[in-house]
Amino acid sequence: MGGFEELTGNKKVLSAISDMGWCEPTPIQAASVPAGLSGRDVLGRAQTGSGKTGAYGIVIIARTKPGSKLPTSLVVVPTRELAEQVSGELQKLSKNTNHVIASVFGGASAEGQIRKLAHGCDIVVGTPGRILDLYRRDALDLSNVRELVLDEADRMLDMGFSEDVMSIVSLVPGDRQTLMYSATLSDAVAEVAFGTMRDPERISIAERTVPPKVKQLYVVTERKDKIHRLNEVISTNRKIIVFCSTRKMVEELYRRLSEQGSRVGAIHGEMPQRRRDATIAGFRRNSMPILVATDVAARGMDIEDVEVVVNYDSPYDAEDYVHRIGRAGRAGRTGWAVTFITPSEDRRLPAYEEYTKTRIKRVRKDGIAYEIGVREVREKEPKKEEAGTSLPKDLVSITVDLGRDSGIDRNALARIVMDSARVPRDRIGKIGISKDRSFIEVNRGDADRIIASLNRFRFNGKPLKSRYAPSKKRPHPL
Repeated sequence: MGGFEELTGNKKVLSAISDMGWCEPTPIQAASVPAGLSGRDVLGRAQTGSGKTGAYGIVIIARTKPGSKLPTSLVVVPTRELAEQVSGELQKLSKNTNHVIASVFGGASAEGQIRKLAHGCDIVVGTPGRILDLYRRDALDLSNVRELVLDEADRMLDMGFSEDVMSIVSLVPGDRQTLMYSATLSDAVAEVAFGTMRDPERISIAERTVPPKVKQLYVVTERKDKIHRLNEVISTNRKIIVFCSTRKMVEELYRRLSEQGSRVGAIHGEMPQRRRDATIAGFRRNSMPILVATDVAARGMDIEDVEVVVNYDSPYDAEDYVHRIGRAGRAGRTGWAVTFITPSEDRRLPAYEEYTKTRIKRVRKDGIAYEIGVREVREKEPKKEEAGTSLPKDLVSITVDLGRDSGIDRNALARIVMDSARVPRDRIGKIGISKDRSFIEVNRGDADRIIASLNRFRFNGKPLKSRYAPSKKRPHPL
């Protein structure tokens, strides 16, 4: 557990942290948790993705007892999406303490949220408008709140929630503890803090901080070759967010990746909220390992196990670059940020390096997968009656009209076979790739099914052609 044991002695919280895979405290956690656990108000300056939710989550779960009829903690956030994310993380942190968390926000049925509140909860996470709406309906009683959290305070003020926030503050007891987090400490934020907090511990984590274990890479490429470079990243079998600058590019890239058989989702600002929520939920639970997005996802979306961020379109602003790559390398994990730089965009690179105070490593066009490393994908353990059904000696070779000219490599081709025919990796043998054709060793019993699946598959919009490779051992097709 390392540094987390120095922050809190709560064994139930520590056990949950271990289960979540957090390796070491982030700077904002290391600085603000001790002050919060001591009962002091905390005014923290830290950017999105710095571990703020974990910081105040550890504090309020360790300081409050579960089983309350009325909420003892209230977390106010600017958006529905953030309310859902924060609720999910607090549920994980409280898995051993049995705190009950309720999330309330607009755009969803108020009746369902009222029913949940009526059953009792310990922590309410919500947006300002819905919190006040439920209070006015006598569905949310704030008289027992002891811990008040104002998360992303600057964003709430920018969205015009200043009066709502101050109204909420006036409705909770005056002897509460207040934890307030903001990416900036503007005059407006300072004014709210002055009116809501008592001698707060001021903590500032530099806004330009990049997660320490994110390895920053870039590759110079022509625009038409970006899809080939992206396929190199996809071949590493890691969880990836791909950022594009426009909605049109998101939709185009989503179409191309889908046609080549990748499990991919897409979100952008013009997409209905319900669809965006469903896509993010699917990405979070690994229904698809690739998410293509505009910058709407860079701020506020918090998914801990993202391993790689790809800047398919390099961002114009260095600040946007930092917000994007901050999606990887969460909670002490190793992550990678890969930026595609066209010859006309090379002037942006020095700005990124100056802003992050980091040297970004250049890699060769064919060296991306080597730098990131291929993650082994563990298939489900076979049932006892299926034991021994992995790759036998009885192999046949099939051929497919997909070669190096198409930008494919062995890992990506294996993934296509695995996804299209639902074949585990240990039932695929050697793969050979020539200029315009590939050869794949497979189980004799799987061959017909794999060929049929590949012949239904489209790569970059074009149908594939697969057949048995010429061989004296080729079985007569039934």
